[in-house]
Amino acid sequence: MTSSSRAADFAAEQVEAIVEAAQAAADTIRAEAQAEVDEALRAAREQAAAEVAQARDQAAAEVAQARGQADAQRAAAHESAEAELADARRKAIALGEDAKKEAAELVKAAQEAADDSLSEARAISAGLRQLGEALNDQAARILHDVQASHQRMQAQMKAPLGRGSDAIPPSRPGGRRRSTPPADPSPRGGSPFEDLDVPGWVER
Repeated sequence: MTSSSRAADFAAEQVEAIVEAAQAAADTIRAEAQAEVDEALRAAREQAAAEVAQARDQAAAEVAQARGQADAQRAAAHESAEAELADARRKAIALGEDAKKEAAELVKAAQEAADDSLSEARAISAGLRQLGEALNDQAARILHDVQASHQRMQAQMKAPLGRGSDAIPPSRPGGRRRSTPPADPSPRGGSPFEDLDVPGWVER
């Protein structure tokens, strides 16, 4: 083998060694790059998962807060509605009590007026009854006095002539006889109505 052939073989071996070394270096670089990529992907996945979990937690917290606010507003609205309803009921009860009181007062006033009217009517009826009784008594007294006066007048008219100073002188011929004035029919010389007793409740 010539020296040129050995040099060529050596050069070829050197080239092959360099190629193998380059290939190994490339494989190493490729492996390291793949590892870095895998690590980056894993870190990205973990970060994404963490962000997703954080976002989910935040969303859940916001939802819970919104639900709490909604529940609080609903409770406040319910309490307000209950308060308004209770106030309306109290007002209705108060109005009902006022109406009952007013109706009771009207009934009481009407009853008092009816009682007053009934008392007045009873008083008038009793007074009229007393007046009627008094008028009947006075009429009986007047009738008795008139009858007694009439009897006295008849007795005087039937008395015999020529007795004492009360005798009627005989009439002269051709002359007129003096007439004796009639006796007073009233035994007391006054009106028979003067003794009429009128009840005290009648206005004179």
